[in-house]
Amino acid sequence: MLNDKTDIKILLLAILRRLPSAIAPETLAGLAAECDGTVTYFDVMECLAELLTTEHAARDGDAFAITEKGARNGEIIETTLPRSIRSHVERVTFAAREQLARDMLINADYTEREGGGYTVLCRLSDGVSEVLRLELFAVDVFQARELKSGFRRNAVNVYIATLNATLANEP
Repeated sequence: MLNDKTDIKILLLAILRRLPSAIAPETLAGLAAECDGTVTYFDVMECLAELLTTEHAARDGDAFAITEKGARNGEIIETTLPRSIRSHVERVTFAAREQLARDMLINADYTEREGGGYTVLCRLSDGVSEVLRLELFAVDVFQARELKSGFRRNAVNVYIATLNATLANEP
């Protein structure tokens, strides 16, 4: 059980230090709660605001990442967390790292066209190069958002279906 805001800030630095990219505050709060069930979303947001002020964390759009200063200081002080909490940090960030790494390979976004409608650009990478690039037309912003989120959820299935359809010997 963490006793004060300082412990929670150290926990947040320990979590952020182990992640390959920025993370949504809701996800960070969930990981912190998995490490110590007494930590709430509001605790995380309050402590995260202080970490931003002291430049231990930085905002990346709607997500947050650790700064070089935060990583350096966090590495030094995280040993003050109880061993059980540090073990939880390792466990929960392992799964989060894998998910973030997969998410970094999938990219989808949309832009408004001058003549109306939207272009949805969907890309899938294998970590070395782009293996699929697909541009889709959407009639409105709602369809563009659905195509974007659908591709992010199903990128591998889209890739496999594209390969199967392209390589099929049937007319």
